Amino acid sequence: MDDSQPSDLYRLTELWNESQPIVAAFVHGHVRDFHDSEDLLQEIACTVADRFRSYDAQRPFTPWALGIARFKILEYYRKQQRAFPLLEGEVADEAIEVFVDEAGELSSFRAALQRCIVRLTKRSRLLLELRYVHDMKPKSIARYLGFTPGATRTALHKIRSALSDCIDRVLAQEGRT
Repeated sequence: MDDSQPSDLYRLTELWNESQPIVAAFVHGHVRDFHDSEDLLQEIACTVADRFRSYDAQRPFTPWALGIARFKILEYYRKQQRAFPLLEGEVADEAIEVFVDEAGELSSFRAALQRCIVRLTKRSRLLLELRYVHDMKPKSIARYLGFTPGATRTALHKIRSALSDCIDRVLAQEGRT
């Protein structure tokens, strides 16, 4: 995209910012390893940018970007020499349709989750980061923080429950379910 017009770059940025949470959810839903899925998401973003000139502006952008994500995920599994049949044929098309249909709800959920995470204590945010960003198991977290594994599992359970309740309240305040 080195010779694109500034308006093309602006439009790409605008469209990607709208679609990125949906594409990210799609990738994270299909690639379990957090770091691999983040790397894959960056690769998808680069491919979307590289191919943006071939995008037909008369069609919705998000399904187009999800189609690219689908192929990148298949490529990821092929490189690992593992089959991933869920992304083949009609099932893949249906999965993409669901992600597009649920885009508004996903955005609301993400916003509510972010608002609720900010309300947590530093300790709770650290536990979540160790578990879900660094993909540490409760036993490893316990060792790292000097807790017992049982106390770590209990704390994570309470944090997830508190987040779930908070998200429900935030969405209810916004008139969403």
